[in-house]
Amino acid sequence: MKNNKIHKAIHYINNRIRLFFKESHCGRLRYIYEKTGSNALVIVFSGFGTVRKYNYMKTFENAHVDKLFILDTFGYKGSYYWFESGGRKPMLLTTKVIQRIGGGMKGFLQWEVAKEELVPSTMV
Repeated sequence: MKNNKIHKAIHYINNRIRLFFKESHCGRLRYIYEKTGSNALVIVFSGFGTVRKYNYMKTFENAHVDKLFILDTFGYKGSYYWFESGGRKPMLLTTKVIQRIGGGMKGFLQWEVAKEELVPSTMV
């Protein structure tokens, strides 16, 4: 039992060190971009849980594609990368990062943001 706790602690510390050196920021948006020189880009959005963390990093670690992991740090438990306190900052920052990274892939990724405003749904 004690060995398991030590193993988990070492794993946690290794992950924190790795994230410290790999993680980038665009405003408050945090992301990790792993470039392999591939013609493909996988974008992985974080899920919701008790702890905010990058998802599927281990799943894609041996995949030979460029990988963009984006962490949703907005709102109380996340914002689905859309709105925070009535503002569109999460959406704008997420779009900016995807355009910056995707645009550098020899025109492979074409990204366009819809220009129409979202209409709040109404309860019937």
